[in-house]
Parts: sequence; structure tokens; C-alpha cells
Amino acid sequence: MTRVRDPDDRRVVYARLTGRGIEIADVVAVAHFADEQRMPAELSESERRRLGRLLGKLERSLETAERTPPDPEALTAAARRDRTRSAQWSVSDC
Repeated sequence: MTRVRDPDDRRVVYARLTGRGIEIADVVAVAHFADEQRMPAELSESERRRLGRLLGKLERSLETAERTPPDPEALTAAARRDRTRSAQWSVSDC
């Protein structure tokens, strides 16, 4: 990997793969895609379709969550629950 500063803005640094870096990325990509083909091998065709639908639904949910500001009350309640769980863990762990 090489780093090159932007000539117009010295705060900006561009990272570029070298020729060797591109070769390594290509090998990793081939291995990754081969793994993607092997992972669902035990699933039936209908299970694969269902998994695809569920993953698509999860992706849409995550995209919606990224666009939606968090509810301050829900965050406060979650923080309270986390503190309670931490206190319970400490007491029961002694």
C-alpha cells in the first residue's frame, strides 16, 4: 500500500494498493467467493431462498435504522437495563 498526499489539501492522504496488494486482494476475493458458495451447501433451495429474503429484510431494516435518529427515551431505558445487568453480574459473580 502506498500513501499519497493531496497536493491541494495536505490534510488528505490517499491510500492506494500496490501491484502486489492488488494481486493479494484478487487471491483473497477468489477465496472469499468460493467460501460463499460452500457456506449454504447444506441448505435446500427453498431454505436458500428464505435465507435470501430474510437477509434482504435485515439489510432494509439496517438501512432504515441508519436513517432514523435514535429515540432518546429508548436509549435511556437501554442504558438503565445495561447498568442493572452489570450490577446483577457483579453481585452474582462474587
